[in-house]
Amino acid sequence: MCWDFWKAIRNKPNITLDKLLLLLMLTFVIHALDYPFLRPYPETAIFGFSYYLFNIVGFAVILPTMAMKQAGELQRARLESVVKERTEQLLQQSKLSALGEMAAGVAHEINNPLAIIVGRSEQVLSRLAKNNLEDNYLKDSIVIIEDTAFRISRIIKALLDFSKQGPQSPYSIETFDKVIEDIKVLCEERFRFYGVKLSVEGDLNLRLKTRGPQISQVLLNLLNNAFDAVEKENDPWVKVLVQRADHLVRISVSDSGPGIPEADRSKIMQPFFTSKEVGKGVGLGLSISKGIVENHGGSFYLDTKQKATTFVIEFPIVEET
Repeated sequence: MCWDFWKAIRNKPNITLDKLLLLLMLTFVIHALDYPFLRPYPETAIFGFSYYLFNIVGFAVILPTMAMKQAGELQRARLESVVKERTEQLLQQSKLSALGEMAAGVAHEINNPLAIIVGRSEQVLSRLAKNNLEDNYLKDSIVIIEDTAFRISRIIKALLDFSKQGPQSPYSIETFDKVIEDIKVLCEERFRFYGVKLSVEGDLNLRLKTRGPQISQVLLNLLNNAFDAVEKENDPWVKVLVQRADHLVRISVSDSGPGIPEADRSKIMQPFFTSKEVGKGVGLGLSISKGIVENHGGSFYLDTKQKATTFVIEFPIVEET
């Protein structure tokens, strides 16, 4: 312990305790050096006794005090880290809340024009049929307009569902198919545009307990991470697989990316650790996801046994009654 303190203060003693410790160590060294010369003279024994007493009392008082100081600094560093993490989490939650408010307003502003587009499209199709006009190109174009309008409506609904509920929302029982549905609506167009094959396989009717959109948030985060990993790969793919494993629902998200370096695997769940480029993430996604899953009574981990990068979520299964 003395050596640890010495390494910490050898360059520049900062406080009185540091200076006292240096003085104690110096007197101890001096006594060790002069003891062989003083030993033959009994009348100098008082000096040896004084040295020992001074060092014993000094070390007994100062070392515990410095140990407490060091422990306090470590505790303060841990608290600062926790405060920073919680602050970032609150910022993320406030952004989600703001997104919900914005989505509600945007949905109202967009849905009204969409209703007009759909209504007018149906009127044109009806007029074409009534007048026996066989313009297939026009009919096909109007059908495309209708389908696109319905797709925009589904995206708005998914955005509302995803953002309107908070962390204190009540638990509900949902099938995985329902949980993944809105997420696919939000991200599948981006995957398709960049040529990333997204597949969802397995028993989609398995039931799990979820609080609002929190599990959807975890899945969306994993899909976004997977997209970032495979975006520049040849023949990129992302696969979501849901299975029953004894009494658990096991959800795995795999991708064809380059993988996570072995040196980083033990750190990826730590708050603020990120391997992404500056500006692409703050390193909280996996940490927050892990906390959400564990708050639902589940587990969240990187499956290092798989060849492809695979994150696994496991929940207690909810049996049908």
